[in-house]
Amino acid sequence: MLKYLIKTTKTPDDDTGNGLDDDMANDDNNDDIVVPVVRNAEKDRREKRSAEVKRKYESEKRCRKFSANWKKSFPWVKLSDDKSKMFCDICMLYPTLCDKDSKFVKGGCGNLHIKSLQTHDKSAAHQKCVRHNKAKNSTPGSTPAETMIQKMNEKEFEKMRVLFRIAHSLAKKGRPFEDFPWSLDLHEAAHNISLGHTYRNSKQCHNFISFIAEAERMKLATDLARVPFYSVMTDGTTDSSISEAEIMYVRYAENGLINNKFLRLKNVERATAENITKELESALQEYGELKGDAVYEKMVGFGADGASVNTGSKHGIGARLTEKQPLLTSVHCMAHRLELSFNDVIGLNNSRFEITRFLENVYKFYHNSSFNRSMLRVSAKAHVVTGIPTRVGGTRWVPHLYLALTNFWKLFPALLQHFGELQINSHSSDATSKAKGFLKKMKSPQFLKDTAMTTDIVMRLKKASMFLQKNSCSIADCQEVVKSAVTSLEKLKQNPGNKLSEFLKTKVFHGISISSEDEGEDVDPAIDETIARFKNVIDLLVSALNKRFALNDKQKHLQWIRFLNLRNWPVRQLQGFGDDDVNNLLKHFLPYLSAAYNSADVIEEDFVGEAMLEWDELKTKIYGRYGGKNIAKELTWQSINVEFGPDAEHFLLLVDLLLTIPAHSAECERGFSLLKTIKTDWRNKLSDSAVTDLIRITLECADIKLFNPDPAIHVWNKRSIRGRRPNQKRWRTHKKSQEPLVAGPDEDLSVSDDADASDSSDSDCDSDSHTETTSVSDKDQISNNDMLELFNTDSDENLQIPMETVQSGDTEAPISSEDISSVTSELSEEVVSTDPNTESADDAIQWDDLTEMEDSDESDNDEKRR
Repeated sequence: MLKYLIKTTKTPDDDTGNGLDDDMANDDNNDDIVVPVVRNAEKDRREKRSAEVKRKYESEKRCRKFSANWKKSFPWVKLSDDKSKMFCDICMLYPTLCDKDSKFVKGGCGNLHIKSLQTHDKSAAHQKCVRHNKAKNSTPGSTPAETMIQKMNEKEFEKMRVLFRIAHSLAKKGRPFEDFPWSLDLHEAAHNISLGHTYRNSKQCHNFISFIAEAERMKLATDLARVPFYSVMTDGTTDSSISEAEIMYVRYAENGLINNKFLRLKNVERATAENITKELESALQEYGELKGDAVYEKMVGFGADGASVNTGSKHGIGARLTEKQPLLTSVHCMAHRLELSFNDVIGLNNSRFEITRFLENVYKFYHNSSFNRSMLRVSAKAHVVTGIPTRVGGTRWVPHLYLALTNFWKLFPALLQHFGELQINSHSSDATSKAKGFLKKMKSPQFLKDTAMTTDIVMRLKKASMFLQKNSCSIADCQEVVKSAVTSLEKLKQNPGNKLSEFLKTKVFHGISISSEDEGEDVDPAIDETIARFKNVIDLLVSALNKRFALNDKQKHLQWIRFLNLRNWPVRQLQGFGDDDVNNLLKHFLPYLSAAYNSADVIEEDFVGEAMLEWDELKTKIYGRYGGKNIAKELTWQSINVEFGPDAEHFLLLVDLLLTIPAHSAECERGFSLLKTIKTDWRNKLSDSAVTDLIRITLECADIKLFNPDPAIHVWNKRSIRGRRPNQKRWRTHKKSQEPLVAGPDEDLSVSDDADASDSSDSDCDSDSHTETTSVSDKDQISNNDMLELFNTDSDENLQIPMETVQSGDTEAPISSEDISSVTSELSEEVVSTDPNTESADDAIQWDDLTEMEDSDESDNDEKRR
């Protein structure tokens, strides 16, 4: 080929004697043209062979994979289960806006190349879906249109702020909705202002409260969408309406900070595991906005008490959740386990059962009789003590028993005196017989020794129980507290507690000597026998604790989380401390961690190796900066995230997962206490949604002084099908003989109804059941379409204009007679041109005729008004 090219190439020294310029003049026989043609054909053949080789390489040899870095640049991408196709998570949320023919929506894109992602990211349909999703998830009131409308109508917004603040205060303090109207009247009288004539009834108070709760729920949904892991907690009770109520919470950790958030309260017909599981899934979808598989993709833990419906190994709620998420960790509430351990010992020991029964009977003796209680106060005042016997039962927590024992010892001389007086002067034979039995018990040395032993034991369990109920405690913290409680109980075998030691040494309580003559038994039994019985009780309790807190086969990975408690870190840095535990946990939870790290195809060795390297570096930095003695005092996992977070991404992700697993369900018990104050006997007809809203406001909303109603107002405004009208006037009925109304300079022209001046005048003017008769100023109302055209953005497509009129400053623009005449003439021309029965086009429509038309056909009225 090269030889051919050389022969056919013309030069200035050819035999023709003509130069290159002369040869170029030949039209048909110019040999120089052959050279570029041959070169272009050769180039095309090379490119074709190269493309074929490349395609063959791509299809046969090279195996493309999804890169983890793509997820950072394109967070909307989602892989299929077999990791062979890519989908657009945002476009699939909005099927009416997206490009339905796009591979990222229909069938998935199998070309695992970054160019495919870049092309889809720049497409117009995808950008529209992104803007729509951003507007949907934006904070209420943050869009430009909403901000401008708020500034234009600041006076009306201030009125709505007052209404929402009053509704919030009623919900916060557990007041009925019927307090809303007179609260508004009181506010108007106190501040000498007018809050308008609309939204002043109890139904609107309920409506405002629901939107305040909705604004808080949206925050919860945003958090659940942002955090990588979450857990659920649930418990059941019977409310004042004698209905089975299930309360649900979610728990998540973000950057080392643990959060427990209320999700929902739901009444169920039957509290079966199947029904509760369905309601839990429904609550996560409705209130948490988790759709489809997302409900279980990030669920790492489940916490509940020990009822079989919750923790049953085959058909319990935990077992049903584990079927859909095999790695889920189901935890039996540790605070309940501590209570059950103590109850096991009480059941095996009759003396302990007699103590609790005695304290309960003493409580009822004074609780059911005001006379007995008043006499006890007199005796207590004489002995310079205060208090009353408290209940042992109720909520199942050890601290209640400890409080009852403490009050018993504090009121011991007063009780002894009062029971003795009842033997002499009694108002009833029943009280005399009960007091005689109580007095016999209180003078029994054996009973007092058992009570002293129980007090010393319960005091140590009470401290552990209080810690196990903290919101911020983790599984590792709880395990360490239980070990400390067991160690403290073991020490009692060598050194009895303060109460028992005091009794063995002095045999006197509060200066009152216990005589053996009253009981007919030895006052000073063998101390060795007492200590032996005491040791036996402690051995039984320690055995019960070890049995209750033992890990089952599905919780073996919880034995590796000891490093999570910073108090367990050694004083001096030890080589290899926690390495095996961290490595085992990383391998166990790798599916969770890889999905949370936005790399579904992460290689196990790479992620685990990176996390282990970060763990070693983190230990070195912490010991070097704080030393071993100050780690537990000065550091928390939240402060570690702030200080070392960017350098330990992989490892701290594991920490957040472990902190998310619930250690207890005490939060549910506190929710039940709040339920009793909200759904009382007088309010037992409150619906599930109303109770859910009230609980959410009480738990999640800011205090009354710090509450900001603006987000709730914007949600309330956007959710309206029709425009809100906070400045709607009362309606008036006009007779046909009246002259057309003309507004003066200081007078608003409006139509009111004197017949509805009763309670119906305070009803919501936005109700669809009303036939609207609006003021003339409503004709100048800015429409939603006009405002959308003004801003020309997709982010405000759901915007509702909250005010009727656009104000200038604080003064409304008066409506002149010329404006009314122009509107009337326009309407008359329209009716004349469209009505075939009209005799003359010059007949003007008076306001009386206009009123008749408005009453006859609301739809025609709306069309004419526009």
